Amino acid sequence: MVDFNSKFKDDCLQSERIIKKGPGAEVIKEEDKAKNLYQQLNAASEYYLKGAKELLDSDVPYLVYIIGFFAVEFKANALLALHSIKIIEHFCTPLALSKVLENKELARMYSNVYDLRITYNYRIDYRSLGKGKEDAQNFMDKFVVPFIEKANKLIEEKLS
Repeated sequence: MVDFNSKFKDDCLQSERIIKKGPGAEVIKEEDKAKNLYQQLNAASEYYLKGAKELLDSDVPYLVYIIGFFAVEFKANALLALHSIKIIEHFCTPLALSKVLENKELARMYSNVYDLRITYNYRIDYRSLGKGKEDAQNFMDKFVVPFIEKANKLIEEKLS
């Protein structure tokens, strides 16, 4: 079983939280359930990654930030499912990557993608944007694809 860091336990696994009732993550006790969740989340990541790539050549390239983020999030949560962790709340994903898997680099990469998604999802005035396709391609090349590749390598190691 995974040895959980106290910050992750306190912030994500406690039975009640201030924001809402219920934990932000759960420990998966049955190996077959963890494997099934991994497969489901991994397939979702691939689906969203394909969608993000398709949007690069569209008239709505800034949607790549939203769809690309979900490709990353599903991949991160698929990796965590292989470690018997089911993420319920977004904020627990980077915590689990950093504190449970002890992979601060992957957590930082995830957080960078999340921050960019928030910026382009909520804080940008779409009326004034210019180089959408170039920006979106840069986001994919520098943030989304490297995260997916690194997570896939860790998944391969875990599965072998």
